[in-house]
Amino acid sequence: MNSVNSIKVSVSVLCYKHAKYLRQCLDAILNQKVNFRYEIVIGDDCSNDGSAEIISEYKEKYPDIIVPLINDVNVGASKNSFNIKLHCRGEYISTCEGDDFWINDQKLQRQVDFLDSHPEYSAVATNSVSVNPEGENPRILLLPRQVNKTYTMKDYLRHGMIIHGNTIMYRNHRLEENDKYKKLRFSEPTMGDVISRIIFYDRGPIFVLSDVTHAHRSGANDVTSFSAQQKTKLLYYTKMYFRIVDNLMEYFEGKYDLNELKSNRLSTVLYAVYLGGAKVEKNELREILDSVSLGYRFLAYYRFLRKIVLSAIRKIGRKLNLYKMV
Repeated sequence: MNSVNSIKVSVSVLCYKHAKYLRQCLDAILNQKVNFRYEIVIGDDCSNDGSAEIISEYKEKYPDIIVPLINDVNVGASKNSFNIKLHCRGEYISTCEGDDFWINDQKLQRQVDFLDSHPEYSAVATNSVSVNPEGENPRILLLPRQVNKTYTMKDYLRHGMIIHGNTIMYRNHRLEENDKYKKLRFSEPTMGDVISRIIFYDRGPIFVLSDVTHAHRSGANDVTSFSAQQKTKLLYYTKMYFRIVDNLMEYFEGKYDLNELKSNRLSTVLYAVYLGGAKVEKNELREILDSVSLGYRFLAYYRFLRKIVLSAIRKIGRKLNLYKMV
């Protein structure tokens, strides 16, 4: 039972050269209407654009809410994120990267209410929109049939993660203090979200609310963003992804066969190469394809074809303005 003064939610804010957007991010979090205490744990990874000064300003203004973690040297997004989570004291953890922002002042309250009343769920997410770098032209992420719905490990293995990670609120199990988890988490330099998703689903299903609460600023920081690096180093990160999947199966000691995740990744690679114009070494691509069993390879091609069909449907939907915010 939490005491009156205990922290219910820790909001994790990952920051690197986000000075241009950081005030909007923090103001949206501070404007949340809640009946509980929460903190904002913000880690700046040695930015040189004034981000640290903005954080100090907000710390002075909101000393009981802002928890600043300012790195003297750049450690990378993965270690910065881990360190933020290590300092989160809340019963639940919610995340928002410094260049994104929330668009619903009931976000935290709605998610807390759900987790409090549904102890069997490991996490709860919401719908989201993608916006341009100026925060305009919002486009909805999930369709009506994808919300107000429960997702399980089976769904994740079959379809991958359709939920935007920054909409998720999850129970704080303080995994960062566990040596076994720490070894898994740093077995590779990045892509920690792959590990997080499996951990969530191992502990219970995730429910997705229909509320649209989060705006992802697409292309706001293309030079340093992980998504941009994935486009230029597609096969490098695919090999890393495969190693993480293998490490997860070892971590769970055979509890799950996660090879289906490799098929999902391969279908994405095939789409990027043959329809997205990604430049890769064909021999290296063949080597990656040959590294999975024939059955999972066929599954990858099937999902590749399915992506083509779904992409065509989405293009038609955009022309009809079906994905615009109402």
